[in-house]
Amino acid sequence: MSKTNKIILATLFVFLFILWGYVRRCYLENKILNNKKFSICKVIECSKGIRAAQTSIDYCFLLNGKEIYSSESIGASNFILCSCIIDKKYNIVFDSLNPSNSKILLKRSDFYKFGLEPPDTLDCVPYY
Repeated sequence: MSKTNKIILATLFVFLFILWGYVRRCYLENKILNNKKFSICKVIECSKGIRAAQTSIDYCFLLNGKEIYSSESIGASNFILCSCIIDKKYNIVFDSLNPSNSKILLKRSDFYKFGLEPPDTLDCVPYY
């Protein structure tokens, strides 16, 4: 196989991997939109990945007396947000058929996306 073919094959593989990630994210978000339920979660931990990796928020919420733990990536540049959201409570939306498929509502646009009016204040979150 020539060097050009290897480059094309590698580029195609990377493109398909990115496309798969995008389609999966859209699929999971549509599942939430179709079967949405709302709750309140408590942020447990916020951590930054290595180098330019995504900042991750770990949170839990109660559903029928059972604690559901979930995690969400919020972008590499948002690590400074972590110090002001740990141990605080936030709204979440989740898939009623699969509660582990959830999304924490930190931005005003998240509230609008799921048909909610955002609160007047979001503590220190407007910087996100």
